Amino acid sequence: KAEQVIPKLAGGDRGLVVFLRSLPNVGEHRAREILSTFGGRDPVLDILENDPVKLTAVAGITEERAGEIAEAFLSRQGMADGLVFLTGDLGVGHRLAGRILENLGNWTRRLIEEDPYTLMRVYGIGFVKADEIAQREPLAMPADDPRRLRAATVLALDHLENDGHCFGTTEQLASKRFLKDTGVTIEQLGFGLQLATQASTDARGQITPPIVSKDGDVWWRATTESKERELAQVVLAFLQPKHKETT
Repeated sequence: KAEQVIPKLAGGDRGLVVFLRSLPNVGEHRAREILSTFGGRDPVLDILENDPVKLTAVAGITEERAGEIAEAFLSRQGMADGLVFLTGDLGVGHRLAGRILENLGNWTRRLIEEDPYTLMRVYGIGFVKADEIAQREPLAMPADDPRRLRAATVLALDHLENDGHCFGTTEQLASKRFLKDTGVTIEQLGFGLQLATQASTDARGQITPPIVSKDGDVWWRATTESKERELAQVVLAFLQPKHKETT
């Protein structure tokens, strides 16, 4: 009988406490007591994976409850890995880590390691915050990485739209504020814009649609075009003469 292979988690005790308290029959106090009883993250992980009955050494945990805790842990291994990676390795706050996990699920760590700017899918995380996290060890994203340049186009579009424009040239998108905030050159922005016209596929096989559309050297957010078409259909339907029913 083949045994299930469980990858070791990365990070510190703090992230594991956050995850443990989400398991059945484990709250904040008991999560800390588990870590204290067994001497830290690595021994606790070993027990959860290989000998959960040892959890009965903690007050209030019966053999049945220990089995339930271990079963829940194994079923959420990807979430545990992601949480400890976020809070332990990357130093992300617990509240933000919870939002990220809710959005990216069991794939959290793999998606972020593949492209840290995947974080921009999470509500409240824009380019600046994602970029700040991407600079941290162990990610250490280079300033001229194509993934960073592609993601930076979102900030350029944000600045453009905040100034009241729906579209603009590369030069207009490369505002002084954008260049200062990102350190990206006009040439690098042009390269990022070209990348942003293409769809991409992540580790889950999920397709991310293009960020921008273009006509020559005029660029606009890809979603703007579809929204304008939807609005046009609504306006057209409103303007259509309504035929009164005759009796």
